[in-house]
Amino acid sequence: MRWRLRIEGTNSSIVDVCQVYFTVEESTPSRRSVPNLTVQLDDMGAASISASDINDTPTDPCGDQTFTLSQQDFTCQDVGINTVTLTLTDAEGNTSACTATVTVEDNTLHRYPA
Repeated sequence: MRWRLRIEGTNSSIVDVCQVYFTVEESTPSRRSVPNLTVQLDDMGAASISASDINDTPTDPCGDQTFTLSQQDFTCQDVGINTVTLTLTDAEGNTSACTATVTVEDNTLHRYPA
């Protein structure tokens, strides 16, 4: 956003004009609280999460935000504690990231296709 300020003044017969331009930039990354999450594998040994599952309270005063996760899908190989990064990008291109612990549990009898 750009603003122009024009100042005019007279000194005898001379008119002085001064123009000053201001550029307003939003450079504050969004803030949020990220809770930890526990997911259960289904009977096929899979589980999925979305950004909204661990994006608790995003705050950004300047509009739209996009969220991405470093990992969304989990399998039997991921049983246990996993660190997932949530990255937030706001409308001005400012980014911030934080991590959450996603605990994957396997408490089901798996049925594998023949």
